[in-house]
Amino acid sequence: TYLATLRHWLKQIENMGGIFDLVFYQAGVDVLEHDRLGRMNLTKEGVTQRDRLVFDWCTRKRLPLVVTMGGGYPRNNDWNPILQAHAGVYIEAERHLNELQTKD
Repeated sequence: TYLATLRHWLKQIENMGGIFDLVFYQAGVDVLEHDRLGRMNLTKEGVTQRDRLVFDWCTRKRLPLVVTMGGGYPRNNDWNPILQAHAGVYIEAERHLNELQTKD
């Protein structure tokens, strides 16, 4: 599955070692089950899990993160699931940052 593959590759990158200065995260929502072109069939909750995996990984590695939007192709011109998913990425980022601030 998509999330298992992401976990695998984050672990692989971590195991490779190396020095990273910055992560660019292209948080495309064409992975959604409602997307016309994507074939990953993630639910809204699955997209949130994906975002958490990336945010947590960057936090553990103490890496700055740049998040950009991408993808999202509606079926029957219904933009609601696409727009909600794009907003959800940034809502999750805010939740993650707030959680980090309460730990400090």
